[in-house]
Amino acid sequence: MQKDVLKVAGINSKGFGSIPKLVMQDRRLTPEAKCIYAYFSSYAGAGTNAFPGRSKILYDLCMSKDRYYRHFKLLIDYGYITVEQAKKEGKWSRNIYILNTDISDKPTPCPQNDDTEPCPQNRDTQNEDTQNKNTNSINKRKYKKKDKPMNEDDRKSKYEKFYL
Repeated sequence: MQKDVLKVAGINSKGFGSIPKLVMQDRRLTPEAKCIYAYFSSYAGAGTNAFPGRSKILYDLCMSKDRYYRHFKLLIDYGYITVEQAKKEGKWSRNIYILNTDISDKPTPCPQNDDTEPCPQNRDTQNEDTQNKNTNSINKRKYKKKDKPMNEDDRKSKYEKFYL
């Protein structure tokens, strides 16, 4: 007897996961921390499975090691992720990352409602002395030839230079 098969096409075919809304609404987390959580979640769809090494994560997220750990620490501090170290033959062999679904022992933020204060505006984008109201001046910069997107070969060589 043949079994039915389900295939996923397109961008979901390489794997996907879901992200709790609370993570995205937690204003204590930086955008980088939310990005890291989303990256981890993208591997969680199949339960327990293989996970990329740090150099691959840094490469995929275009982050330095220091930047990664600075924002990853927020996820640990607020209880969204737990890291356990596994031993093999008495030596540390790998990390086990746990995406926590119960963070009841950690205070959680309240999602923003109509009666709560809105997100603070960045003073640099709301400068009364300039004509740049509601825009970020960096978006108005004219791109130079050196700002063209990198091709895959250039990106790989830059990765090897910094991370290997």
